[in-house]
Amino acid sequence: MEQPGDQHPRSRTPWIVAAVVALVCAIPAGAGLLAQQGHPSALGAPLAAPEPTQIVGHHWLSNGASLDPATCVSPSSGDLQVDKLVSGICAQQARGVAAVTPAPRESEPAAPSYGPEPTLAPAKDPVVAKLTAWGDYDAECVLLIHGLTPGEAVRRMGGDPAKHIAADTDVGISHAVTAVGQISGVTVLAEDNGFSCADPGVLRRLTRAGVMATTVYWSVEMDTMLSYAVNGTVLTTWDPVIQEAGGTQPHGLDTLKAQVAPDVDNAHDIPAMLAVAARLTGAVVSYGWKPGYWVLIPNL
Repeated sequence: MEQPGDQHPRSRTPWIVAAVVALVCAIPAGAGLLAQQGHPSALGAPLAAPEPTQIVGHHWLSNGASLDPATCVSPSSGDLQVDKLVSGICAQQARGVAAVTPAPRESEPAAPSYGPEPTLAPAKDPVVAKLTAWGDYDAECVLLIHGLTPGEAVRRMGGDPAKHIAADTDVGISHAVTAVGQISGVTVLAEDNGFSCADPGVLRRLTRAGVMATTVYWSVEMDTMLSYAVNGTVLTTWDPVIQEAGGTQPHGLDTLKAQVAPDVDNAHDIPAMLAVAARLTGAVVSYGWKPGYWVLIPNL
């Protein structure tokens, strides 16, 4: 039962409806007033701070030139803030104060110029001079082998000499496309982007039972290594980039290294290693040598 003074919820509904109707009717009227003033919010556009060139509407503020006197007589852009700004500049102009020119934006620093690529000095050693074209090749593992036929060398390196492939076969990192042939009676294997020929374990297996092998390895990371192994023992290794020697006889190739030392100093380290290998084996493997066939050799 309702108590005196209580009001049923339904009795308040007409008042709520009336308030909402009044508010809805007021919105178009306010929007129309804004539209008459050219205000962007009348169209529902968000209000944003105007850009410097939009504030004035002409180029004279951005470049510091004087205002047109006609503009100063009656500034009427339709925006109170713009008119106030124009009036202030006109007052400065009347007092002989130049319009303010904005500070120029800081320019982007110019890209450093490193000049042309340096040109390598001509090779001094005659054998190195024949092999400089290899210096432009990214990564290779070249083996010069005495005491094995090409097929026997491929088998000891873990490949199958009966499975020939195309020279441009696309393989992953697990194998290397390897050119196989002979130069001056010396077996030659050239692993494209291979690295197994620099591994001591592979060299010991390859040279067992009286075989001699000289290998030259380099990579895109500037890793370099010449290895000289005989009868299952790695006698000498040489890294010309860091001038480091190893093996059971680290100074065993010092005489041959001295012959190419000037070219190593002139960044001909790859052809210098190949020249040392050529003098050890009697086979000069030029960049354009002609292999007999290509096979896959596992990278370790």
